[in-house]
Amino acid sequence: MGLGQQLLVLVGLSGLAISQPLLSLLGDNPTVFTFHNVGGGRLVLYAIAVAVLPPFVLWLPAVAVHAVAPAGSLAALRLGRRPVGPRAGGVE
Repeated sequence: MGLGQQLLVLVGLSGLAISQPLLSLLGDNPTVFTFHNVGGGRLVLYAIAVAVLPPFVLWLPAVAVHAVAPAGSLAALRLGRRPVGPRAGGVE
């Protein structure tokens, strides 16, 4: 899986796990934006930042690892999903 494909996967997953719940919560409570005097362009910029920044922040470690060892970039993304315990061959 290439770096571009990894980014697309992260965009999809972070959209479901981070962006959608946060924007939904804030969309149900527009008084937060009114209280902080946020509107127009700043509101659009905030929505774009919530959608775009999380996948890039999660993708940067894979890019850094890929620069050093191209075969290790996929392993960097899988590191958080690695099973741990006696059945997974981990330390008891």
